[in-house]
Amino acid sequence: TSGDVLSLQKRFSLTSLWKMKRLQTRYKRLLYLLLAVHGRQIFADGLYNGDPHPGNCLELHDGRLGLVDFGQVQELGDDDRLHVARIVCSLAQEADCSEVATLMRNFGFRTQDNTDDVM
Repeated sequence: TSGDVLSLQKRFSLTSLWKMKRLQTRYKRLLYLLLAVHGRQIFADGLYNGDPHPGNCLELHDGRLGLVDFGQVQELGDDDRLHVARIVCSLAQEADCSEVATLMRNFGFRTQDNTDDVM
């Protein structure tokens, strides 16, 4: 067993981080790093982790981010990455709900009622 495995300190939830009025600097750093890692996996490497959850995000004693359990990794082709990029860009530009819903439908998302606000 490596020293890193033994030095796992705490798990954290992205939702709980967003709810904090003022993110501590270390959590901001971890959050940006986590988003950068997933962004690189999706847009540069064409992969995504289909099971990201707080139990798989670890803060190591030395402040590094530890990610575990990549058993649900899948590949994304170029067309899929373009669909995801369009969705992310529309969210970043604060597009209206119907525009985001249309992009998600174009990518293949469906809900029971298929309404924009649920999408």
